[in-house]
Amino acid sequence: MKKRILAFFLCALIVVSTVLTFVSCGGKDDKKQNGEKYDEVPWLDNLGDHDLGGYTVKFAVSEAGEDTYGFNERSIVADADTGDKVDAKIHLRNEAIKARFNCGIELKYVTHNPLSADIAHALMGQSSEYDVIAGRQYDDVAMCVEGYFVNVLTDSRVNKYISIGREYWGKEYTKDMSYGKNVYWLAGDLNLRYTGGFYGVFVNSTLYDTKLKDEYGDIHDVVRNNKWTVGLMKDMSDKVTNISTANPNKGNITESDILGVAAPIHDNTNGWAVSCGVTFSKLTKSGNIKLTFKTNYQRLKDFYDAYLALVSTKGCISYGGVYLDAFQVFKADRALFVPGRINQAELYLRDMVNDYYIIPNPMLNEEQAKDIGYRSSLHDAISIYAINDDSENIEATAIVLEAMAAESYRSVRAEYYDNALKNKYTTSPDTAEMIEIINAGAYSDFALVWCLTPYFPSMGAILRSYLNGKKADISEGLLYVQSGWQISLDELKDKFDKLAEIKNAK
Repeated sequence: MKKRILAFFLCALIVVSTVLTFVSCGGKDDKKQNGEKYDEVPWLDNLGDHDLGGYTVKFAVSEAGEDTYGFNERSIVADADTGDKVDAKIHLRNEAIKARFNCGIELKYVTHNPLSADIAHALMGQSSEYDVIAGRQYDDVAMCVEGYFVNVLTDSRVNKYISIGREYWGKEYTKDMSYGKNVYWLAGDLNLRYTGGFYGVFVNSTLYDTKLKDEYGDIHDVVRNNKWTVGLMKDMSDKVTNISTANPNKGNITESDILGVAAPIHDNTNGWAVSCGVTFSKLTKSGNIKLTFKTNYQRLKDFYDAYLALVSTKGCISYGGVYLDAFQVFKADRALFVPGRINQAELYLRDMVNDYYIIPNPMLNEEQAKDIGYRSSLHDAISIYAINDDSENIEATAIVLEAMAAESYRSVRAEYYDNALKNKYTTSPDTAEMIEIINAGAYSDFALVWCLTPYFPSMGAILRSYLNGKKADISEGLLYVQSGWQISLDELKDKFDKLAEIKNAK
């Protein structure tokens, strides 16, 4: 009885603390109308009562090297006394779940390069050391096809608890990144890198408002009116740029110089392509994974030409993969734009004196608004979650994952997404609307993320290497490696098919 009272008390605290009053709670028949109170059972999931007997669900988490603030660790486990409101929500969420199910939640950090150096050996040895693997997505796919993980769509030990169609899991991401009925990975609001991992553009409000606003109007209205394109971004960059040297680079820009674009031409090139409506692959009804960029090559060429024109201007400086340097220039009011991920505000703009705006990546042209609109993609190194097929308690692991995802959506997401991302790091009242536009256009391309081969570079690597080299035509590079990529995708399909046969035979 004491345990149930404690669980109810902790759950009630979560409900009181959240601002997301539009979600429903409890069982399938529970309803929430405007002004109506929550039902008695203060849970968003449909799990009901379970006593897990003190079982501890163990997470192995892989972090990207730049994440000083530990987005993944913080998403799963956080101390209550850090002084950060997001940490407090995560801690309260975990304590409520632990009390509700009589369980534990633990995390172990593992390096990501290569992921297999830390955990693959344990998994190959059929180890139960970890229950959940939270690795970077392009590491995970190679491990999924080896049979290490549970298929959350078809495995009865899991699918009766995990509802991948619920709002707290990334439904569109799962659909775009899963092959057939092979759903070995999960992503959603449980991971703050997912919540804030979409690409966008940071705008220095000081430079924009003093130099461009009279001519172009409010930058948010430019977005709303579907005028925000790569060409317009270049025009704005040209008008703001004021560089004293003829051939600027990172080493000789003076403190009085103003850049149009501080461009970390690296993994965000994937996001640029997606935002311009380029598709690289599709999953056919027959179950094949086909490359599409060749048949839709004009779109790819137009995208590349538009961005080549942008990065070739005097006012655009490439910082390679060094986001820190690009954001430092931006913070000092010496760059109008810096492309990046939404959550990089938390990494690099915590102490920025002046304000800034966050807007979507630009469209290819205004015609795009008629069919595709603003489109956005996730950073290709976000973590996705997989359940170890040799976990000592797969059912307990599934229950805890579902509960953590649901309560993250309701309480942690509310604090991080609505209060921290939208309000804490920029005071612009339009930021919330812009982030909604970014998230509404979410799209993930199967081959762009997972078309990996030991013989050819990835698609993203081709894009950034050609743009950094300012090569006039991307067709030679892409068409040269097309056959290798298709072979890689076909091999991946075959492995998934064989794995399904093995799993079904058990």
